[in-house]
Amino acid sequence: MNSYHLEQWRELYIMLGGAAAALTGLLFVAISLQLDHIMKDDVFRWRARNNLLYLLTLLVISALVLIPQPVALLGAELIAINAFWSRNALIPLYKRFVRKKDLGGLSVRRAFVYVGIYGCGALGGALLIYRPGIGMYVVAAAYLAFLSVIILNAWEIMLGAWNADVKRGGKAER
Repeated sequence: MNSYHLEQWRELYIMLGGAAAALTGLLFVAISLQLDHIMKDDVFRWRARNNLLYLLTLLVISALVLIPQPVALLGAELIAINAFWSRNALIPLYKRFVRKKDLGGLSVRRAFVYVGIYGCGALGGALLIYRPGIGMYVVAAAYLAFLSVIILNAWEIMLGAWNADVKRGGKAER
């Protein structure tokens, strides 16, 4: 059985694409409401930017999976997208381990998680070319993990902005 049949994966990628689109809108609203806190803090600004890029990546990948096309072409597209965007996660690791710079609060652990997810996405793309039956499971696992991490990251941004408001004597309510 070849597991790359659109009808078998359609609902999952409609859900992922819809969730990515909805969360992108919500993140824009949340960033707008806390813009002063996010723009004053490099870590918040970096996380907000990256979360928007990660959501955009999920949206594009969901669309690519739903577009009727040869499996090998989809695999090549997934490899290219994951290789291209993994550079965002590799920048903090490069600064920390190669240039020996302080990351100013950026998380090395978080960077390793994103590199791992992008690596799984690229591996899934390669498997789609050579073993399509396994490839879609790897791709799906990578992007479900990606969505989960993005949601947790967005929560940490908002919690951090709330804490900053409380420390400044703002009227943050629970």
